[in-house]
Amino acid sequence: MALLSAGNAETRRHSGVVTRPATGLGPSRLAVAWRRDDDRPVTAGSVRACTAVVRSGGAPVAP
Repeated sequence: MALLSAGNAETRRHSGVVTRPATGLGPSRLAVAWRRDDDRPVTAGSVRACTAVVRSGGAPVAP
């Protein structure tokens, strides 16, 4: 089972996979985590992109 945003459910259609709306849920939080020794450029780029969104006010920062 996985939770997807409503906007992503349609783009993630696969044969044999069923999506169902979940109701009664409040806003969600997203956490970004990576291994300390992960030095792959794609990981560093993803972390930079996420950090930039948060710093720009595009997403709230959890306390």
